[in-house]
Amino acid sequence: AAAVPWVLGAWGLLVGVAMALRPILPVDETRYLSVAWEMWQRGDLLVPHLNGLPYSDKPPLLFWLFHLGWWLFGVNEWWPRLVPALFSLASLFLARSLARRLWPDQAAVARRTPAVLLGLTLWSVYTTLIMFDMLVACAVLVALHGLLTARERGIRGWLVVGAALGIGGLAKGPVVLVMPLTVALLAPWWAGTKVGVRWWAGLLGAVAMGASIALAWAVPAAAAGGGAYARAILFTQTEERLVYSLAHGRPWWWYLALLPVMLFPYSFWVPAWKGVLRLTADAGTRFCLAWLMPGLVVFSLISGKQPHYLLPLLPAVALLIARGMETGGEAGLAARRWHLAPPLAFLVLVGAAIATARWAERPFRLPTWAGLISPGAGLALLALAAVFVLSYERLFATRRTAVTLVGLALVVALHVGFAEIARKAYDLEPIARYASVMEWQGRPIAFIAPYHGQLHFLGRLARPFEVIQPGAELVWVHQHPRGKVIQDLDYAPPGLVRADFTQSYREDVLAVWGRESLPQTTP
Repeated sequence: AAAVPWVLGAWGLLVGVAMALRPILPVDETRYLSVAWEMWQRGDLLVPHLNGLPYSDKPPLLFWLFHLGWWLFGVNEWWPRLVPALFSLASLFLARSLARRLWPDQAAVARRTPAVLLGLTLWSVYTTLIMFDMLVACAVLVALHGLLTARERGIRGWLVVGAALGIGGLAKGPVVLVMPLTVALLAPWWAGTKVGVRWWAGLLGAVAMGASIALAWAVPAAAAGGGAYARAILFTQTEERLVYSLAHGRPWWWYLALLPVMLFPYSFWVPAWKGVLRLTADAGTRFCLAWLMPGLVVFSLISGKQPHYLLPLLPAVALLIARGMETGGEAGLAARRWHLAPPLAFLVLVGAAIATARWAERPFRLPTWAGLISPGAGLALLALAAVFVLSYERLFATRRTAVTLVGLALVVALHVGFAEIARKAYDLEPIARYASVMEWQGRPIAFIAPYHGQLHFLGRLARPFEVIQPGAELVWVHQHPRGKVIQDLDYAPPGLVRADFTQSYREDVLAVWGRESLPQTTP
C-alpha cells in the first residue's frame, strides 16, 4: 500500500528534477511569468498586462499566487514553479479523502489512490509545469467534496461548491463548471435516490455564488481595462474557446488516441484494467463515471484540445483504478510476471531510443537536436527495466501500485535525457539578460511579431517592446538609430553584416542587431 512518505518523496523527486534540469519553457511558462511580472511592476492586481497591453486570455488567480510568494520571498522563479506542484500535491490528498467518502469500508482504495494518480504520466509531467490546469483540478476536487457534503448537510456543502467554482473561475474561467455540473445533474443516478427541489435550488445557488466570486474581479477589471478587454473577458474568450478555437483545432477522437500515453503505465498494466472491468455499479463507481465520461465527451467535442485540459478528469481515473484493484480478492488480481511485459516493453523502447539517438542522427536523418540527447538516461532506463524484472517478487507481486515506479522512471529519464536540448533550445535567459542591458542603456527595442512575453520576466524588463511586422525592420532601425531589433536570424534583412548577439532557440537562432549592423549604403 502507498504510504504518505512514499508519495511525498516521489512528488519531491519530480519537482526537484524538473527545477534542476529544465529551464522555464517558452512560450506558455515564460508568458505567464511575464504577465505576473508586469502586474508586479505596475502595482496593478486588477488587470493583467503583457508587453504593455491588457492580457485577456486568463483570469488572475495564478498571477496573484505568484505575487504572494514574491511578497514573502522576493521576486524569484522557484516559487512560481512550485505553485502548480503544490496544487498537484493537494489534489493527491483530496482524491485520497474523496476515496474514503465514496468507499468508507475500503481503506485500501484511499491509500492507493494518490500513488495511482501521481503515477499517471500526464499528471506527473504537468505537476512540474507552470500552467493553470492543476488549479482547476484542485478546485474541481473541492467542489466534488462539496457535492457529497450537500447530500448530507445541505447548505454547508453548497457553500463549499460555490467557493470552489468561484476559485476555479478565477483560475481559468467557466471550464471549472463542466465536471461539478455533470456530477450534480446526474445525482439521481449515482446516489440511487431521487433528489428534490432543495438539491436543484442548492445547485443554482452554488453556481450563482461561484459566478459572483468570479465577477467580483471581472466587473471592475472590465471597467478598468477598456471596452475591448471587457468584451474579451466577459464574452468572446469563452465563446471562441468552446466553438471557434482554431489554435489547437483537432478531431473529436484526438484525446482517445492519446489516452494510452497519458495514462501510462496503468494503461499498460493488466491487473488494473482487469479490476476496472470487474467493478460493480456501486454509488462510488457511478459517481466517478458521472465525473469522467461526460467530461471526456465535452472536452472531445470542443475544437481546441490540449493534453493538460484533461487533468481535472484524471483523479476520477485514479479512483476507478484504485477501486478496481480491490475487486476479485488478492488471488483474483495478483500481478503475474508477464503482466510486467507491456509497461516494461514501452520503457525499454523509450530507453533504447534515447540511448541510440546520438548515433542514429545522421544515418536516419533525425532532427539535429537528436544528437544532444543524453544516452546515459536511456541506458539508465534499460538498467531500471532489468531491475524491475529481477525485483518482481519483492515489488510487483505484493504491491499493486508499484507500477507507478515505471511511470516515474520514465518522466525522470525524459528530464535527464533532454536536459541539454532544453538548455540549448529553450533557455532564453542569456538573450533576456542582454535585452536587460540594452534597456538599461536606454535603447529602444523592437521584436519581430509575434511576441509572447518570452523575455520580460527572465530579463526583469520594465519597458514594453515595440512589436513590428516582418519586413518593417529597416524602416524601424533608421527611425531609431540607437534601437535594437530581436528576430529570427533566418528572416533577418539581406546584407546584415553582423549581429550584436545570437542565441539558439528551438531549431533556429535569435539575433539582436541595430543600424550599425547594416552596410552604410542601406536605404
